[in-house]
Amino acid sequence: MYPLFAILAIVLQLDPSAEQEPAELKRFFEHRLAARQDALPPSYETLLTVIDGISKTDAAKIESALPVVSVALKSDINNLAVEAAFAMTEIAKRPDGGSLLRGHLVELESLLSSADTRLSGAAVLVFDYLTTRIPEATVPVLVDRLARPGKPTIVKSEIARVLLKSRKNDSTALRAVENYLELDADASVRTVNLQAIGSNPIPASLRMRAIAARSLDYPNPHVKLAALLAVYALGPDARRESLTVINRLAADPSETFEVREMADRVVKGTISDPTKKFPGKR
Repeated sequence: MYPLFAILAIVLQLDPSAEQEPAELKRFFEHRLAARQDALPPSYETLLTVIDGISKTDAAKIESALPVVSVALKSDINNLAVEAAFAMTEIAKRPDGGSLLRGHLVELESLLSSADTRLSGAAVLVFDYLTTRIPEATVPVLVDRLARPGKPTIVKSEIARVLLKSRKNDSTALRAVENYLELDADASVRTVNLQAIGSNPIPASLRMRAIAARSLDYPNPHVKLAALLAVYALGPDARRESLTVINRLAADPSETFEVREMADRVVKGTISDPTKKFPGKR
């Protein structure tokens, strides 16, 4: 995984020679909002200073800056919304991030619908952090998102992962996740769903075991790899229930080498940590 600011340098196309804006959070976004539509984005060094300083800034100053950052989230000025979303992510990481952002959940939730994956991805990260701090406020929002009509998406699957990670003993959240994961999904989304199951120690319910098992026969090899690891992570009962299929995958010459090898390791129980073995998202 690339460091956050290395990613920022790429996705924001930062110009080291650009005008130096004020480095304090509130003044930085006031300056950006006041800039011309065609103004150059901030320098990498300036943005790095602003984002890095959030963890060390007094809570009162963060709270004072939030209305300006919120306006920036809705801006169409060159990359400004993305800069504001990254600022929100850093605020959410703070120990007091829940209290600071509790009043901004509506605007943060709206980013989950953004076609810009930088914005929707940042929103998922924000809710990931906040769900460990103010679950009474964030879980209903995330559960509602999963229940909305429409085909499964990567963003919804990441929301499911957040709930499995932080709320695996919350029956309402777990039921919402199971309902979502049972929907038919394409290969890329299905892989993320299986990764969400296998990378979190969750109750191995009958429904969850069935969700993982049914993807063992999916034609995409990346899905099969993720399904094998999810079944393994769900424990002995899940492996025993799917043993016939797993043995077939291990022996079938038409399967890829990776699938056959992984199936063999699942049968032999030689995967020490399935959460570190997931194939990349496809």
